Amino acid sequence: MRAWNLLLAGLLLAGSAQAVAGPRFVESRTAVDQITQGTEDGLKCGLGYTDPGKITNCAITMSRGVQQLSPDPAAYNVGLFFEAWRDLDAEWTGDQPLVKSHQVPQTMVQAEESATRILYALYRNARGRLGISDKELLSLTKLTTAGRIATLTRLQFWAEHTH
Repeated sequence: MRAWNLLLAGLLLAGSAQAVAGPRFVESRTAVDQITQGTEDGLKCGLGYTDPGKITNCAITMSRGVQQLSPDPAAYNVGLFFEAWRDLDAEWTGDQPLVKSHQVPQTMVQAEESATRILYALYRNARGRLGISDKELLSLTKLTTAGRIATLTRLQFWAEHTH
């Protein structure tokens, strides 16, 4: 877990100069396609692995691969880290009743929370680089209205608990 935190710090620092200016998102077919591709790849990470660390590593590896091919992978990274975060956030919140009954080991809960925090921070960083709001992104997803509301609530939760 410590290695992830160091990696996260490196990724966030590498993009901090670009994130300061705060561009404004301009919806284009290319940007939407890149977000969609990132979302699909984030879903592949969530479906391909059950371990929170492996999901996080999968997303970071995919991001690095796209960075080598694209001069500006921000839209892709928004979709990628959003979907990987969303997958882990759903698992983490779903475990809470089981944690109280001691059916889920505390170490697993801590691993899920840590990985979820990392992916949330990576999503926020990519989102800032692209200049897209949570609501704008959610409007581009295939989520139902109820799914968008639930996801926005979770995004607000993490925004309040990650400073």
